[in-house]
Amino acid sequence: NTGGVFAELGVFGPAGVLTNSGLARALDTNRAATRLDSSFTHDFPKRIERFILGDSISDAGSWGSAVHFGGLSWGRNFALRPDLLTTPLLAASGSAVVPSTVDIFVNNQKVSSQTLPPGPFVIDQLPAVTGAGSVSIVVRDALGREQLLTQPFYSSVQLLAAGLSQYQIDAGKIRNDYTLYSNHYGALLADASYRRGLSNAVTIEGHGEFLARGAHSAGLSLGAAVGHLAIVNATLAAGGDSRATGSLFAAGVERRGTRLTFTASRTYATAGYRQISSDLAAALQFRTRDLAQLGFSLRRAGSVNLAFARQDNYSAAA
Repeated sequence: NTGGVFAELGVFGPAGVLTNSGLARALDTNRAATRLDSSFTHDFPKRIERFILGDSISDAGSWGSAVHFGGLSWGRNFALRPDLLTTPLLAASGSAVVPSTVDIFVNNQKVSSQTLPPGPFVIDQLPAVTGAGSVSIVVRDALGREQLLTQPFYSSVQLLAAGLSQYQIDAGKIRNDYTLYSNHYGALLADASYRRGLSNAVTIEGHGEFLARGAHSAGLSLGAAVGHLAIVNATLAAGGDSRATGSLFAAGVERRGTRLTFTASRTYATAGYRQISSDLAAALQFRTRDLAQLGFSLRRAGSVNLAFARQDNYSAAA
């Protein structure tokens, strides 16, 4: 004899969107209703920014803690502009001796066709698919002569286009016992993240988080393209609490091809390292995290993927 219901109410207008969600549970004679999230959201489409007042989830960056909290959140949200391509765009270049037409193919899919005057040319702002591929340029002149140029590339969502930035700042009180109690708020929380494309091949990220009378951490991450072969990334962070401090190190590589996909990463934290999630579940403070994935495309027959994941906790080791 058990039952449950989830409900969400939203009200929107020129000022923004106000939402509230909750759930109710019944187990025999025990009945309880719990408020989940209450928030006001206002978007700034021209600046691609979003402001949230109320309950939200903090930004973890690439290595930090994502937790429920109540307070203020402000940052750049690319979801407001689905037409905006945030990854580095491709460019194709060549030379036409006489007036010609040029067709551009990305992974054998035609994406552009233009007429060209004689001389060198550059066609940029070409969309790229995630992973490895090639751009083919077919130049045809008025006499029907054809010239084919092929340029390999590697594109990844881990990279931002040169000069593009993404950021978020959160401040408020951490939410305890989420889904169990409506208003169990704890210590003050603050975090900030910033990503920027230094070039089309290098993206840097900084992240920091702080919990009053608890853990704090800050660090830098770097993602870089190795030619048109793969993406490598590395992270160095420091964190701790009033009792101890430590460091976090991480490294990984990603290669996504048309037939073969491979990713591998390893993260190591010293004994004194802490971040916000360590305070919420101290027993799960990890020593190492390993992840590897291998995938094969069988074309029309489908695909095969193998994955390996392992986490070693300090409490288990003790």
